Order: sequence, then C-alpha cells, then structure tokens
Amino acid sequence: MFFKALVWFDLDEDWDLTPGELEEILAEFPLRPCEGTVARTIGWVAPWTDGALVRNQGRQYLAALGWEQKVLPGAVIKKHLEEKCAEIERQKGYKPGRKMVKDLKEQIILELLPKAFAKPGQLRVWLDLQRHRIVVASSSTRAAEELVEYLRNSLGGELAVSTPEVPLAPANTFTGWVAAREVPGRWALGDSCRIEGRDEDGARISYGRYDLASDDIRHHLTQGCVVTKLALVWNQRVSFTLTERLQLSRIEFLEVRPDTDETQEEAHDADFALMAGDLGELLDDLITALGVERE
Repeated sequence: MFFKALVWFDLDEDWDLTPGELEEILAEFPLRPCEGTVARTIGWVAPWTDGALVRNQGRQYLAALGWEQKVLPGAVIKKHLEEKCAEIERQKGYKPGRKMVKDLKEQIILELLPKAFAKPGQLRVWLDLQRHRIVVASSSTRAAEELVEYLRNSLGGELAVSTPEVPLAPANTFTGWVAAREVPGRWALGDSCRIEGRDEDGARISYGRYDLASDDIRHHLTQGCVVTKLALVWNQRVSFTLTERLQLSRIEFLEVRPDTDETQEEAHDADFALMAGDLGELLDDLITALGVERE
C-alpha cells in the first residue's frame, strides 16, 4: 500500500468533486481486457480488492490507473519475419524490399497479437486536496505525466496542474547540505548520494551506505562537483532518496503500525491515512527546505 516512489504536481485550482462523484466519472473509463489484435488497454481500476475505484480519508483520495500490455518479444517477431522473407525469396526469386518488409512485419504482429500474453500493470495516484497536490506512485516523471493526462481526459479536459519550481537548482541545495553536513529543520542526511562533475568529463561517483561527512566527499565538492541525488531522513519517520528533478524513490516508512485484528480493507485504509499524513507533512517540509515556489 505504501508508496515506494513518487512524483508530485501542484493542483492549481480548487477541487469540488466528492469521492462518490469522482468514482462515477472514473467508472466511465474502466480497464478493459486486452484481447484480439489490441496491443494495449488502459483504464481505471480499484486501488485494492474491494472494487471501489476511489478510496478516501477525508480530503485525501486514492485511485489507480491500470493497463494490460501484450508481450511480443522482438526476437519472436524477427524470427517470423526472417522466415517469411526467406519464403518469398524462394518463391519469387528476389528479396523483399524495404516497404514490403515493413508491411510484412506489421502483418506478423497482427497475427501474433491474439496469441500473445497480456501483462497487467497498475499505478496509484493520491489526490491531496487539503494541500492541492497530485502525487503519483512512480519515480518516472514521464509515467506520472501520462497518468495525470489520462485523469485530465477522464475529467473532460479540466485539470490544471503544474510542476514544482525552485529558485535555486536542487543540486546546488543538496551540495550545500552535504558540505555543511546538516539539513535544516526536521531533516537528517542519509547514507548515500551521487556526485557529478560539471566539467566536460562529467564524472559521476555514487556512494552507498557511506558517511556523507567523510573527507573524500568534501574533497570532491571543493573541486567543483555537485550532489545530484541524496538520501534523506525526515523526522526519524521516513527515509528516501531525492533526485535533482525532485523525484522521490526508495521511500521507507520507519514506524510500522502494530498488527491488529483489522480486516484487510480496514488495514489498507489505516495505512493510507498514515501514509497521507506523513508524506503530506514531508512534502510540506521539503517545499520549505528547497524554497519551492507556489502560486
């Protein structure tokens, strides 16, 4: 249930849809089976098993975008294409030209798609309406943007969002923290980072399970290198790695709820409430630490 990675966007307008109203809208765009010659399908699915497309804890909403993708290995397509081209050469005495090869490849793909295995996938999105944020459980900005675009289309094209903007390049801020060997506020340095040179060579050094206050790291910084990825700990509750593109990965919640007699659905709801509370505050503090500008 807990997000292991995230990319966030600012929601630039007030959200007045209730969970029930959002549920009705998303239900018009469900994930459908990937059958026949269809290569990929996409649509909304339940975040967990009870069938509801939207879960909420107050002004915190959770939804999930699912997909099915036909798996057609390139080697399989290539094998069939080579066999077909060889057959044509035997029958007609000449090799197929470039256009014919392209047409043959498309024909082979259409023939193989109905027999191909459909691989499922899912990406969750958390709508923090209290803080006007959309948070996608992915370390890929592109995947997050695709989900937001699908949500926008589902809502009839009405969804104004923006990416966070910072007054100082995040890498410069990270470098300052590591050089000072501390982060202001409820933060602590973790035990990993990536350092890059800004010269033509662009040397890159990754440190893992390492003392970031060590002299060798300080030496690299004095030589003009900058920190482009940094492990942080927030409030002794959440650890994660932050990139210069403001992507969070390797998120780990350090305080685990004790086992109870809850049902699975109750446990999921409680986990979501805990996650939304901690990550909501974490992002607030991160915005302050980085000087992120909001309208």
